[in-house]
Amino acid sequence: MLTEVGTGAVISCNPYEYVVLLSFRTSSLIYVRQSISQILDQIIFVLREYTNLQVTIGVSELCEELKHIPEFYLQARKNADLRFVINKHRIIYPEDARHFLKQSGETLIGKEQTLLDALKEGKEQSVLQELDKMFTLIKRSASMGNEVLRARYMELLMILVKFMYDNGFVNSQEIKRIEDVYQMAWQIDSAERLQTRISNLVLQLLQEIDKQAGQMNRVVAIAQEFIMEHYNEDITLGKVSGIVHLSEGYFSTLFSNAVGETFKEFVTKVRMKKAMESMKKEPYLKIYEIAERTGYASTEHFSRVFKKATGVSPNQFMRSVSK
Repeated sequence: MLTEVGTGAVISCNPYEYVVLLSFRTSSLIYVRQSISQILDQIIFVLREYTNLQVTIGVSELCEELKHIPEFYLQARKNADLRFVINKHRIIYPEDARHFLKQSGETLIGKEQTLLDALKEGKEQSVLQELDKMFTLIKRSASMGNEVLRARYMELLMILVKFMYDNGFVNSQEIKRIEDVYQMAWQIDSAERLQTRISNLVLQLLQEIDKQAGQMNRVVAIAQEFIMEHYNEDITLGKVSGIVHLSEGYFSTLFSNAVGETFKEFVTKVRMKKAMESMKKEPYLKIYEIAERTGYASTEHFSRVFKKATGVSPNQFMRSVSK
């Protein structure tokens, strides 16, 4: 190709990378740019048609002195590396690179809460919108090289993995999917493909969230039913979480999210409601009897909890309902 156009030389760095040096006897930037585009377009066409190879070409700024060639070579190579962010199998000119190099990379840590909140709510559209925002932040790392870019994608994967662990969505199948994406992140040369894989992983996670939401609602319902039936016994978080076969921490979070109050608050509310019902139906009962009926071994403890919940003491409440 260079023989036909009468200018340039090719240096083979390795089987996957070649350096093309082009020289022009003119100061017209427009002519030089047009010539570069025509030559490189033709090279891409010939390689694709005759060798079935698709390539990405990074172009440097114009170099006016031979001593600066190494510097401009590195610039061209860096621009070619941007195929990971921009798009591979194309020519990447300096202005394309500048468009992506305006902002330096930013860590995702500390910026993930909105995405996690959307995941917890299981709202697909909101999740995908927040995911796109994360991808935009990641692409700002282009100026720091592909290794930093991949590190940012790893950060995003770690955020998703932590969410899955914290919310009980990790099983052997999910781990395999995550490992596949991790492996791909270190091999892929296209950000678009990697982002598609991450998006698919998140969509699968949303399906699992939706599926488990129904299961978790049943778990909470079982726990509430047990509390309603055994409120007069010694009810602990450990006992009830054991009944539904979940860890205390996970069950506590699940229960609070589903009911809108903590496990302890719910148990107290049920007991206070039962205590007031007993006071209304059987005003002749002693305070210690009502305390025992509602699961309190200590009358003093029952009285403190009752007053905190209702604003009046048990005696005051009994006098008001007996009038």
